[in-house]
Amino acid sequence: MSVCRHPVVWSTVLTDIDGSFARLAGHWSRLSSMSVCRSSFGVAALSGKIYVAGGGGGGDSECHDSVECFCPYTNRWAAVAPLRQGGRSGLTLASI
Repeated sequence: MSVCRHPVVWSTVLTDIDGSFARLAGHWSRLSSMSVCRSSFGVAALSGKIYVAGGGGGGDSECHDSVECFCPYTNRWAAVAPLRQGGRSGLTLASI
């Protein structure tokens, strides 16, 4: 289901996070891409930002240990500290 332009597959529901829906304007707009193609990753929102961790490499057997943070105000992804125990796929994240 993933088309690799560094897409994010939200638990195979959405094929890409390169779109954001503006409720008031009633249309989608393009967002910046992540640094790596991912599937089966963990995602959580915290303090107005979206965090994506781990995941598979979009068709290969590689699992990522990287974690990225998206800021909707700047439309940019930033690398944050990687997973401590190496690459993981099928993660669940929670914010408290």
